[in-house]
Amino acid sequence: MIESDFRRSRNVNEYARALGKSCKQINKVSRENTGHTVKELLDHRLLIELKRLLAFSHYSITDIALNLGFNEATNMTKFFRRHTQLSPKQFRMVCRQNEVKV
Repeated sequence: MIESDFRRSRNVNEYARALGKSCKQINKVSRENTGHTVKELLDHRLLIELKRLLAFSHYSITDIALNLGFNEATNMTKFFRRHTQLSPKQFRMVCRQNEVKV
């Protein structure tokens, strides 16, 4: 479900409701099988997609934020910085500097 729905929702309650379980129940199963909570898995999947889009697309940071369900680019920037210690712009610049020129 995370793979197909992470762009639409990162609300653990919605995933629990869709599965007919409580948040506590799905977090327990998640921790037992992955060592991470559902929220951590959602954040990780979102971060992978953010990095991919920043590194390999030419979409603006604002367009990426909206495409991934953030209300504003500033919210995405805070999320990204909290997980990587870089702003999306800094991350993109590092990726572009490290591209191999053919």
